[in-house]
Amino acid sequence: MAIMAMNTPNRDISIDFIKGIAILNVIIIHTVWWSGDFYINRYSILRQAPLLFDVFVFFIVAGMLSTIKQRMTLTGLISKLSKQYIIYLIVILIWIIIAKLSSVALDPIEILEAFSLFLFTNSPGVEGLASTIWFMKIYFIIQIIIYCLQKVKMKSIILTITVAITYLFHFFSSTTTSYDAISSKVNVISFYYSLVVIGQIIQSKTIILKKNIIVLVVLLLFLISIAILFGVNDIQTEKFPPSLLYFTICLPAIGFIFIMKNSAYVVNIREQKIYKLITWAGKNSIYLFYAQSFSGSLITYNIGGLARVLNNNLITILLVSLLINFSLSILGAFILKVIVTRTFIAK
Repeated sequence: MAIMAMNTPNRDISIDFIKGIAILNVIIIHTVWWSGDFYINRYSILRQAPLLFDVFVFFIVAGMLSTIKQRMTLTGLISKLSKQYIIYLIVILIWIIIAKLSSVALDPIEILEAFSLFLFTNSPGVEGLASTIWFMKIYFIIQIIIYCLQKVKMKSIILTITVAITYLFHFFSSTTTSYDAISSKVNVISFYYSLVVIGQIIQSKTIILKKNIIVLVVLLLFLISIAILFGVNDIQTEKFPPSLLYFTICLPAIGFIFIMKNSAYVVNIREQKIYKLITWAGKNSIYLFYAQSFSGSLITYNIGGLARVLNNNLITILLVSLLINFSLSILGAFILKVIVTRTFIAK
C-alpha cells in the first residue's frame, strides 16, 4: 500500500510528492485538533481547512500504486502485512515503555488488546496513538480487498457498486437504529474502497495538461474548497463515519491529485529543497504517521504551560506548536525507521 511503501527503484515521484503533502498535512491536522482544542474554536477555518486533504488521500494513492505494480501474490500480501504489523508492534512497545517511565498505570487487558491491531482502543500516556489507529485498521482491510479484486478489470462497475452500497447503508442508518452497527462498518469500508478505485482510474488516465488549464483548474478547486468550508459547519462530523457529503469534501483533493499526476510541475521542482523534504516525507510516511502521534500527544499534555510562556497569543502558540510537532515528528520518524530497519526489516 501507498503509505507503507519502502524505498524502491523507479518510484513515481509524483506519488511520493502527493503522499508527502498528505502526511505533512496530517501533522498540521493533529496539531490544530489535539493541542489546538484548547485555544482554537472547533469551527475555525484553521481547524476545518486542513481536513480538505486528510488521510483519505492515502487510499487514493493506494489505488494508484495498485495499478502501477505487478499483480500481487498471496505470499506477497502476507509479507507486506507482516512487515506493517511488525512496525505497529514496535510502536506499541515504545508506547508501553513511555507509559511505564511516566508512571502511567496500564491495565494488563489493555496491554494484551494493544498487541491486536483491531482491539487497540486506548493508549494512556500517549492518547494520540489510539486515536490514529482507526486508520490502520481500515488500511489493513482495504489492502486485502485490493488483493482479492486485483483481477477485476471493470473498475467503473466496482466504483458504482461501492458508491451504491454507501448510499444504501447510509440511508438505512439514518432511518432506523437496527442497522447502525453494520451500516457504519460497511459504509466506512465501501467509502474508502471507492477512493481506491478512483485512484486506479486516475493512474490509468494520462492527460497532458497545459499550464493555463492547470491554473484555471486550481482556481476552480480553490473556489470549491472555499464553498465547502462556508457550507459545512464541521467536516470532522462528516468524516466519522464518512457521509455522502464527505465525498463532496474529498473532490478538491481528488482534483489536485489528478493535476499533480498529469503535470510536469513535480518534475520541474525536483532540485528544490522543498521538493526533497516533501518526497522524503512521502517515502517515510508510515514512520511520520506513528511519530506524530507521540509528538502531538506530548504537545497536548504541555499546551497549558506553553500558552503561559507565550502570553496566550493564539498565532504564536499555533506556530510554535507546529514547529515543535514537525521537528519531533521528523526526529521520531528517523529513530523509528532506524529501529525497524536495523532490527526486524531489511531496507
